[in-house]
Amino acid sequence: MFPTGSLASADVALLTFYLAVIGALLLIGVVLRAKIPFLKKIYMPASLIGGIIGLILSYNCLNLLPEEMTSSFSALPGSLIVVVFAPLLMCADFSDVKNFKEAKDIAIPQLIVGTVGSFLQIGFPCLLTAVFLAPVFKVNELFPSIIEIGWAGGHGTAGGMAEVFENLGWGEEGLALSLTSATIGLLFGIIGGMIMINLGARKGYLSPKNKLEQLELKEQKDFVDKADKKANAYETVNSNVVESFAFHVALIGVAIILGYLIKWALSFLVEGLPLFPMAMLGGFVVNRIMSKLGLMKYVDHMTLQRIQGIALDVLVVAAITSIKISAIADNLLPIILVSILAAITMLFFFYWICPRLFKEDWFEQGIVHFGVNTGVTAVGFMLLRTVDPEMNTIASKAYAIQAPFTSPLLGGGLVTALLPSMILT
Repeated sequence: MFPTGSLASADVALLTFYLAVIGALLLIGVVLRAKIPFLKKIYMPASLIGGIIGLILSYNCLNLLPEEMTSSFSALPGSLIVVVFAPLLMCADFSDVKNFKEAKDIAIPQLIVGTVGSFLQIGFPCLLTAVFLAPVFKVNELFPSIIEIGWAGGHGTAGGMAEVFENLGWGEEGLALSLTSATIGLLFGIIGGMIMINLGARKGYLSPKNKLEQLELKEQKDFVDKADKKANAYETVNSNVVESFAFHVALIGVAIILGYLIKWALSFLVEGLPLFPMAMLGGFVVNRIMSKLGLMKYVDHMTLQRIQGIALDVLVVAAITSIKISAIADNLLPIILVSILAAITMLFFFYWICPRLFKEDWFEQGIVHFGVNTGVTAVGFMLLRTVDPEMNTIASKAYAIQAPFTSPLLGGGLVTALLPSMILT
């Protein structure tokens, strides 16, 4: 039910040093992004930059980071993704939706679009692989899963699928290709999204509530000046009792333990389930328990987000650094072809499906889904803030209403986790 085994002091010391190296790579990423305007202009995260630097320094290129270290890095994403997912439903709250009819009218198109976006990333790559890539290039039958896992799921999900791929006999190669796919999707989402926004503004696709001049981007600051500082977490427990961050870490720990129990219970029905979506369900159980005890007011959503953010940044650096270049080289043309197909699919999704389903503010509502389906939620909202800086449209609220229903399943949820197994059946 639970993993067991002794952890030697030497292993703990090694882990501490390896985490220090990841911290150094992350810091290099922060400095490079601050000093190189192009990296800032394309909104490349410091964690991705640090991971690329780590990959260059690894045994794949300069061989300054030994293979023993980078192979150890590859074990981290599978654990860290559990920390990222465990709090996702811990603060779920629908109290701001007062009118059920309004919520229903907003949510139904959002649910359809959110579901269609992910299933397009599953269906078309599977078709291309079956018809062309598998017969011609002899790619692994799990190959088409890398698009939904990498694009809609992102680097976190791609890294977290290592255990699933390993159980299905496609370990190192599957992980490397999924992470590469996630990087391609992220860059396409950011760069392509910004181009689409500028074209959309000139063609009059934007909501009348937004004006073209609002798209003049201000220079993005990598560091916050003293005068502009604001709280990004709140203390909810007296420090004489326990440190507030430690209290929230404890909640995540309980969610993960519940995740193990849920995984064990479901193992009698489905073998090989990954832990991270189960931990997310564990977080929902924690939410219900804390609510029943009247303690939910002491759970700070922003503190949970900080913990998730730390885990995700470390995860991305570790995952990218540990990519096996040879696996990419062996599948270079297939991944280019399937990525081109995915890009065309997402453009069709945005320009044909979104206008037909979203009757109000279609461009703003659609651009969020485009960003989420090609990168991560942060990319979707970065694009939305660009096109709708004052949040004049319903896009932000509409996405928030549907997210608790689709996030546990698609784009890194339960369906994504089961996708490789479903392809094999």
